[in-house]
Amino acid sequence: MEVFPIGQGTVVWTEFTSIVREYTGLKINKSIDASQLILSDYEKFLRAIGQFSARADSSALVHLYFSFIIICTNRQALDLAESSNLAITSTKAGRRRLLYCSGNLITWIDVITKFPDLGKELTEIFCRNGLKSVFRERKLLK
Repeated sequence: MEVFPIGQGTVVWTEFTSIVREYTGLKINKSIDASQLILSDYEKFLRAIGQFSARADSSALVHLYFSFIIICTNRQALDLAESSNLAITSTKAGRRRLLYCSGNLITWIDVITKFPDLGKELTEIFCRNGLKSVFRERKLLK
């Protein structure tokens, strides 16, 4: 399988924090800044959402959305379509299939655990894009 990142929901961190502060009075970036950790905007967002709800760890992941093109065999395309909750659009690509797949981060983590051959490449892409701590916490990094 070949995987190409196509789209990702971005977190506009400064706007997010200013809107939350304006309407709730919460200074959600204060504790994050005090931690002195170097975090991606995704990681900051997930920590900030954690201040809203006790169950935010997994529920916050539904707010991060990603799309990939995946080139695979017909069988792999069918397995992915039947065994995941991804939104998938598919077309022929010679003897293989080109899939445009979209889903939230929880859905992608589920795909990673069900499809190890695809999971390795996806995990590397997510980690390069600032989500390493999410995968480390879920023991998906080797």
